[in-house]
Amino acid sequence: MYLSRGLRHGTRRPVARLQELVSISAAPKKRSIVTDADVDKARNYCVDQLRQGDYDAYLVRQFVPRSAQNAYDALRTLNLELARLPETVSNPTIGQFRMQFWRDTVNKTFAGNPPREPISILLHQAIKDLADMTGSSSSASSIKFWLLRFINTREKYMDNRPFTSLTALEDYAE
Repeated sequence: MYLSRGLRHGTRRPVARLQELVSISAAPKKRSIVTDADVDKARNYCVDQLRQGDYDAYLVRQFVPRSAQNAYDALRTLNLELARLPETVSNPTIGQFRMQFWRDTVNKTFAGNPPREPISILLHQAIKDLADMTGSSSSASSIKFWLLRFINTREKYMDNRPFTSLTALEDYAE
């Protein structure tokens, strides 16, 4: 009754159709390619966010060497995004989802497949630039560690409660 006409009449083999479907789904996925135009758009976005949301960081940016500006822009904009998060979400659960998004974004970016998000695109470019300058990607793993730790700490203190002691403040600052 619900079989296709070909299966009802026995003209199509179900195994062949299954193999066809498996071969389609097993096709290699295309990796995202970050173009120079993408990097320029991402840089403009990050600089604009810094200009509007963290003007001091925007001013300091002028003194950062050109070779480090992509990294500076991406990291400062990520900091701004995470700092704004408690005020922009209406529910702590949504905030946790956003923090998980940033953890996944950092992992994908350091794996060489950044999502189509301006901060991750610029961070990916900064990682590539660092690898080109040093000749290895070993320093990228320590940057990833500190970024994930930073995100986890921001999530832990997302409710903006005052610190109960100086030790709690020092723990947060570390």
